Amino acid sequence: MQVSSSHIDDVDWEDGILTVTFKDGGKYNYADVPEGIFMEMISAPSVGQFFRANVKGMYEHTKVE
Repeated sequence: MQVSSSHIDDVDWEDGILTVTFKDGGKYNYADVPEGIFMEMISAPSVGQFFRANVKGMYEHTKVE
């Protein structure tokens, strides 16, 4: 799902995996993210700010090749 953000291009959630694609081309999967966090993120006034405060550094992540 495309979002309006200066740093994030796209976010998706499926079975606890949050996939975030950044505008610089980086793509990461974040594990065990509750669906509620995804729903709050996509409706947040600032998707990037919500990501930094509630996802980054809080969930294990892997880079998608």
